[in-house]
Amino acid sequence: MIMRTASYFVILILLSACATLAKKTESPTVTLAGLNIVKADFFEQRFALDLRLQNPNDFALPIRGMSYDLLLNGKSFATGVSADKVNVPALGESVIRVESVSNLFSLYKQLRLLAESSEKGISYQLKGNVSLVNKSIKLPFDKKGEISLQ
Repeated sequence: MIMRTASYFVILILLSACATLAKKTESPTVTLAGLNIVKADFFEQRFALDLRLQNPNDFALPIRGMSYDLLLNGKSFATGVSADKVNVPALGESVIRVESVSNLFSLYKQLRLLAESSEKGISYQLKGNVSLVNKSIKLPFDKKGEISLQ
């Protein structure tokens, strides 16, 4: 009886120790590394986005997919999803190419703003979620930056 109680006590201590050692997974930093037109027709445009994923965790992030929205100058521009798998090394980075889609109206608004602006760059915001392999959680990301036009 004493051995059984002691065994349960040891198991409880080990389980609580494991719970405190569980690492909180931090979201990757996702930035825009490139933007290219893939296809353009009257109703929609397809863009290839090169995304740089930086992993702040001290363990690899096995990403199984992501969803993302690209805003230019505060206005929605393109959206996309990707089921491409990538393993971002611990405290490392990877660049992936994904596709996004925009419509004629979004492109028109951006071209009009660009023509009216005296700015020497375009501000962007990239936001979305990454899904991890074997986990049901989604890690959000939201990054702002500038694209120089010089």
